[in-house]
Parts: sequence; C-alpha cells; structure tokens
Amino acid sequence: MTTPTDSQGKSGNGPLLDPAAFVRLREWGGDELLRKMIDLFLQNTPKRMEQIRAGVRDGDAEAIEDGAHSLKSSCANLGAEAARSRAAAMEQLGEDGRLEEARALLPELDTHYGETVDALTRIRDRGTVEAPDPDPSPSPRGDSE
Repeated sequence: MTTPTDSQGKSGNGPLLDPAAFVRLREWGGDELLRKMIDLFLQNTPKRMEQIRAGVRDGDAEAIEDGAHSLKSSCANLGAEAARSRAAAMEQLGEDGRLEEARALLPELDTHYGETVDALTRIRDRGTVEAPDPDPSPSPRGDSE
C-alpha cells in the first residue's frame, strides 16, 4: 500500500516515514493500533518539542535531553526516522551540556518534526492508514531501473 508522495520522501538521515514501522504495528495490532499510535504521537509530541524549545531558550540541558529522549522514542515507534535521528542528536547534545550546538540543531529538528506531523496528519485524516512508499525519489543518476 502507498500514500501520496507528499507524506514521505527522504530527509537527510533516513526516510520521513519508514514503511516497515507501519507494517510492524499492523502485525502487532492491526489498523486500530496504528491509528492509535498516530493519534498518540500527534497528541503528545508537541509537549516534547515545547520542552526542547524551552530548554534551548532557557539554557536547560536536562530539559533538552529529557524532551529529546521522549521525542526520539515516539518517532521510532512510527518509523519517523528523519525526526528520530535529529532527536537522538539533540538528546546527546543535552546530555553533554552542549547548549550552543543544541540551539543550532533546533531549526533542523523543528523542520523534520513538522514534516512528520504534517504527513501523519494527512494519513490520519484520510481515514485509511497506509504504509508510506519506502523511497519515491527518482534515481540519483536520473535513469529508471
């Protein structure tokens, strides 16, 4: 199954949404579990992003680390690899107290998180939960194999 190409794509360190995560969740609990996981992501992760933003704003490395850790786990559950990899990096920066680097990474995390929220919202709002295409981007050489 596929979704429109606006709900996937590669974003740096992996796909926006990895279809294997959708398949795995479906195997464990069908479409009901997958819908529930999407709803939980959309309900709970804005708080984690706000915790990270506040930590960056206030120079609170522990808040950055805690918020990023929770966000990373939520992203991993749904195969949101691009956002997960940025959250993992942010978690490490918080743990290490590297606040300036965390401040520099925040816009990138915000972008990938926002793209993930948009894609999951479109999937949820369609009323059918389908796995995203693994990589709809054209071949880097421009040929079609």
